[in-house]
Amino acid sequence: MAKIVTSCYANHVGDPYWGQMSRDLWYPASLRSICGFGCPVVCYTDAGDRGYDQLTAFKEKNNLSNLTVKVYVLEDSPWFNRVLSIRRSDPEEYNDPDKLHRYHRSSVIYWSKFVFLHKEADMGQNVFWIDCGLSHSGLFPGSMRSYDLEGVQN
Repeated sequence: MAKIVTSCYANHVGDPYWGQMSRDLWYPASLRSICGFGCPVVCYTDAGDRGYDQLTAFKEKNNLSNLTVKVYVLEDSPWFNRVLSIRRSDPEEYNDPDKLHRYHRSSVIYWSKFVFLHKEADMGQNVFWIDCGLSHSGLFPGSMRSYDLEGVQN
C-alpha cells in the first residue's frame, strides 16, 4: 500500500522561517482532499497551538481516520542554521516582502521534506510527497475543488 507524506506549517511568516501567509486557510482543506485518496497520510507540523492542536481537531471534525499528525520542530532540521545564515547574509535579496519569490518561500520547510520522507520510508511500501498546499485556490479554481477556503463542502 502507498503512503502519502506532507507537512502543514501554517504559522511561519517572516524571520526565521519566511513562510507563506494564509496557509492556515487553505492547507487543512487541501489536507482533507489528500486524505480522500484513502491511503495512510502522515502530516508533519509544529507542536501545540502552532499546528498540532488545530490539525488533530480538524482530523476529528472531518473523520480523517487515515491521517496521522506528527510533530517536527523546524529548528531540528539539519539545514536550519545554514538556511538562516544564507538568508540573513543578504537581507536585500531574501528578506524583502516585496520579493515574493524569495520572502514567502520557506527553504527550511522545503528542505525538511527530505527528512519527513526519510522518516516515513518503509521497505516494500511506496511513499509519496504531496504538498499540503497543492489544492490552493490560486492553483485550482473553486469549480475544480469540492470545498471552499474554510474547508466546508460546496
